[in-house]
Amino acid sequence: MKREKLTRRCRLVLTCLLAMVLTLFSGNISGYAGEVRGVTDNTINIGELIALTGPAANDAYPIYNAIKTYYKYVNDSGGIHGRNIKMIVEDDRYLVPSAIAAFKKLVFKDRVLYLQGPTASSQLVALMGQAEKEKIPIISVTLGEKIIEPFKRYNFTVASLYGDQQAVVFDYIMKDLKLRNPRIAFVYPDNEYGKMAIDAARENAKRYGIKMVTEEVLNVGDIDATSVIMNLKRAKPDYVINQGYVITTIAFFKDSKKYRLKTNFIGTYGACTEDAIKMLKGSEITTYLGNHCYSSWYEDEPGIARMREITLKYHPGTEKQHNKLYPKFYTLGWLQTNIYVEALKRAGRNLNAETLVDALETFREVDFGGISGPVTYTSKSHKANSYSRMYKADIDKEVFIPITGWRKP
Repeated sequence: MKREKLTRRCRLVLTCLLAMVLTLFSGNISGYAGEVRGVTDNTINIGELIALTGPAANDAYPIYNAIKTYYKYVNDSGGIHGRNIKMIVEDDRYLVPSAIAAFKKLVFKDRVLYLQGPTASSQLVALMGQAEKEKIPIISVTLGEKIIEPFKRYNFTVASLYGDQQAVVFDYIMKDLKLRNPRIAFVYPDNEYGKMAIDAARENAKRYGIKMVTEEVLNVGDIDATSVIMNLKRAKPDYVINQGYVITTIAFFKDSKKYRLKTNFIGTYGACTEDAIKMLKGSEITTYLGNHCYSSWYEDEPGIARMREITLKYHPGTEKQHNKLYPKFYTLGWLQTNIYVEALKRAGRNLNAETLVDALETFREVDFGGISGPVTYTSKSHKANSYSRMYKADIDKEVFIPITGWRKP
């Protein structure tokens, strides 16, 4: 009898203890379930790393303005699955130490769900390992091979790589222009952005059996291109390919006019810029070709028309200033944000870093209305695409006219 009472008491104690443990764990599970980094019931905190000061600010501000405008439109349209986007911005100043400090603040203090940026390739290379460790999805504005090779789960490109763009340029020179043994020179900045481009140019020149007549460095802080121009005059190239920036392309054209450089010019990525076209008036550079992976504000594409409509809703009366306010880098920021918004929609209400990455990996030739080439991500490749196209500058109208469709190497 006493043994039975003792057994019943033991069972009762064990039952109570089990109930307490289950209650404790269920409470903890519930608590952890509600603590998704960057996500609350009604907001999604996202981080933006962008060079609002420093030598690349002219290129970066249009990207920032596009991102800010599109997220405002998304919020004004009801948000995404009942949540509004809260963008937290940090100035990376186009410097690696600043980008690292900004990354730490956004991730550990602000606890953002994902990142857009940074501005420079060298910054992204410095941050990629930490992004993987902290499981932070990141779509940068830079387009180097190191972003995706070897494969990293949380790193994505937004468009074609610099190497693919250089390949399209060389294909155009050799196949479309049908040049035999062309004399090609290459101008680039001595940083990660430029080094990736010159490496790709050398590979493509070798592919076609071409030896470049000279390779010249024009850095982002250089406002005088005299020595580069004089070296080019001695080399007498048929075409100068320049992977530069807005400010360095303007400096190049200014000094090429001053020293009467006769050649053809192909600006790739940052050197394919409307801001520089006006500098060619009166110049002996009669042909300004460009290669880019983004459409321009004035192009006849459905995605661009939508971009113009939304932008002018928030910034009425600015359409005549499009070359200054809305260059191709504005389109870049627009595309980058459209990609994230589409992924957020696909991820659904159960949102976290993992479901967001999974949603991005469902993209298969997603067309954002011709603002760039279609985008594809898979669980084995986060390279958006290989598309770019060739342009020719209309010097009188100061615009770029597409002269090819979207091309792969």
